[in-house]
Amino acid sequence: MEEEKVKSALEIALEKISGLPRLTPEEVAAQKEMEYRPAGEAICRKYLEGTITCDALPAELARYPGEQIVRRALIEGLCRSMQLEDARKAFMALAGMAAIKTNKSGLVEAGEELRRIIGDFEREQQEKSAGFLTLEKQQLSSLGISGTAVRPNLNESEKLQQELAGIRRSYEPRLEGLRNMLLRGEH
Repeated sequence: MEEEKVKSALEIALEKISGLPRLTPEEVAAQKEMEYRPAGEAICRKYLEGTITCDALPAELARYPGEQIVRRALIEGLCRSMQLEDARKAFMALAGMAAIKTNKSGLVEAGEELRRIIGDFEREQQEKSAGFLTLEKQQLSSLGISGTAVRPNLNESEKLQQELAGIRRSYEPRLEGLRNMLLRGEH
């Protein structure tokens, strides 16, 4: 009579694992991406909300074994947050990138370009709004409505809103080019 060997849980688990198909390198990379990307997105959100300071970003990244994936996700999130309508957040995003990018070349030029884009955008919007304000005041004056207390509500002007949206669309390609440049030099 043969002696039956009792298998340990580890031996049983190893036998089951050996029967499973091996993952390809692409599948392993995709799994790591799925595991670490949300951490980068969460760090981005916390930074933009002010929960994490710019100085603390490198330490936050160092907490993760998949630091490169987390860094890339964080940089992508910061780039997406760069919007024409929120200059403060756009410059905050650029400062965050400067704190974590290993390749800092081009960041000074990126900052200058961001200032130009947002400055030009805001100036053009202000000029358009001022022109509409003058036109609205002239129209009210022709109706006999005038005085220092009279202020037309430009937010209700559909034509102005369309004009401002057009200005936004005209500047978006420049900002998108800047975002792409920052993403290309992310390492």
